Amino acid sequence: MPQMKPLNWLFLYIMSISLLLLMMMFNYFNFKYENMVKKSINSINLNLKNWKW
Repeated sequence: MPQMKPLNWLFLYIMSISLLLLMMMFNYFNFKYENMVKKSINSINLNLKNWKW
């Protein structure tokens, strides 16, 4: 098994951590803003229905 360079290890480490952080941020965003987005979508739909074409 060939020895990997430390730079490669560092790169893999940083990539995995950034991916984890990205997923956590995405989940947090979904959890925090899901209700707000639903409310805004509902209000937009109501406005579209009430609009006199």
